[in-house]
Amino acid sequence: MADHVSKVRKLTDALKKSKGFGALSQNVIGNPTSIYKSMFREVEGDLVLKNINDLKTKEEKEFAKYFLREVNRNRFPGMSELELDEMEQNDDIEYYRVPLAKGSFGSDVAMRGLFSSLKSRLKNWTPKNALRELRAKAEGYFTDEEVNSIDKSDSELFEMNNKFARCDTDEDYRLNEAIGKNGVDYFEHNLETLLLEHTFAYTTKKHLDRVFPMIRAAMVHLKVMGENEQNRQFSSDLEYAKNYIKAIIKN
Repeated sequence: MADHVSKVRKLTDALKKSKGFGALSQNVIGNPTSIYKSMFREVEGDLVLKNINDLKTKEEKEFAKYFLREVNRNRFPGMSELELDEMEQNDDIEYYRVPLAKGSFGSDVAMRGLFSSLKSRLKNWTPKNALRELRAKAEGYFTDEEVNSIDKSDSELFEMNNKFARCDTDEDYRLNEAIGKNGVDYFEHNLETLLLEHTFAYTTKKHLDRVFPMIRAAMVHLKVMGENEQNRQFSSDLEYAKNYIKAIIKN
C-alpha cells in the first residue's frame, strides 16, 4: 500500500506541474479537483474517463493509465492483465467507468461552483446527514434503506461491506439508483482522492475477510461455553466483541 500511495503522489505531482498548479493554487477550494476535469468524457447519465489515447498530455495519459488499471484490478480480480489490456484498448465503457463515492466539498465546488455548493450544504445540513456524507465519502454510495438494513443485521457483522463494489459491478444499480437519483456532480471527481479510497476499501475487505472467520469461530466458542456453564460473563464478552467490531473495525 505504501508503494501504491507513493506512486499516486508522484503521478499527481507531475500532473499538477504540467498544468502550472503551484502551492497557492493548492489552497483554493475546488482547485485540486479542477486539474482532472478535462479527463472526463461526456456520457449521459454516467461518470466515465476519456480514452487514454484521447487525453492531451503525457502526464494525463500516465495518470489515467495507472488509475484505470488499479481500479479495474480491484473490480475484476479474476481477470488477467491481457484481458484488462483488451478492455482498455477496445474502449470498453466498463473499464473506463469512475468509481462512485460521495464528493468532497472541493469536488462539489469544482463541479457546481462555490455559491451553489454552500447553499446546498447549508440547506441540507443535519448531524445525521453529516454522518451519512462522511460514510458515503469513505465507503461509496449506498441508499439509506441499505445502510439501515446492514447496520441492524447481525448476519452482516462478519462481512466487510465494500460499498464501492455495488456500483463497480452492477450497471443497473449504478445508472438508475446511484447516478439516476443524484446526478454525476454528486460524486467525487478528485481522482487522486478517489483512487486512494478505492484501493483502501478493497484492500481492507480482502484482509478482513481472512480474519473474520477466526473471530466468528472464537465468538461461537464463547457462546457455547457460556450456555454450557450458564455463565453470564460470556454474554457480556460477546456483546463487547460485537460492539468492538462495529465501532472500531468497521467504524
